[in-house]
Amino acid sequence: MAKITQKNYHEGWVASKYLSCTQIKSWAECEASAHAKYTLGESKWDGPSEAMLLGSYLDETLLSGDVAAFEEANREKLFTLSGSLRAGFDRINDMAERCNADPRFMAAIDGEHQVIMQGVIAGTPTRIMIDALPSAMPAIVDLKKMARTDKKVWSDREGGMVEWWRAYGYHWQAAIYREIYRQNTGDDLPFILAVVEAEPPHQTFGLPLAVDCMHEIESVVDNIRQVRQGREPRRCGSCKWCKASSVFEIRDPEYI
Repeated sequence: MAKITQKNYHEGWVASKYLSCTQIKSWAECEASAHAKYTLGESKWDGPSEAMLLGSYLDETLLSGDVAAFEEANREKLFTLSGSLRAGFDRINDMAERCNADPRFMAAIDGEHQVIMQGVIAGTPTRIMIDALPSAMPAIVDLKKMARTDKKVWSDREGGMVEWWRAYGYHWQAAIYREIYRQNTGDDLPFILAVVEAEPPHQTFGLPLAVDCMHEIESVVDNIRQVRQGREPRRCGSCKWCKASSVFEIRDPEYI
């Protein structure tokens, strides 16, 4: 089997052989949608959002360094007809400038970048790509662009307003990355989010995450295994895929 690299990390054959943190979170949100995307290859309802492209642009600017290639590959989405960067992507340059002006922030992401490792979660092959293993400290660091971090966010899974890192499942990412890293090296490193806020004045900070949530992750992975073995995937009923694949039905009345 071919080696997993940065270029093929997101390809379909890799996703079919190895789970990722993103896949596990997708399965937790809607089994039917995740099954359609990762098992059946029906991904028309799950293209990269602008938020994902913005995050990738920041990664390229601060970590990978191949900004020109990224801009060329996504030219229609990044640039206006006149050739200037769209507002959201132009702001990424302001954020990167703010980060570069903060020596402590840059030290937290300076080291090995985009480190790929493979391991096992709940008996299932799983892959990770670590943003940075900094030279300045023993830690697993993930670069995050957040609009703001001083307000709670609604979580369908939690059924209420929760901290932003919990709403986006970053505590799951921390647990998965630490476990796969430990399996590969024998070391248990702390997981730190290197956060830069998108809204000016672009606050930067590091947030260590260590939440006991592996039992939740393993439960989801077990559900993935069941679906792959033939169980009917559960539909959330509210995502794009569920709505697009719904059939006409007379629903129970909500009121009389």
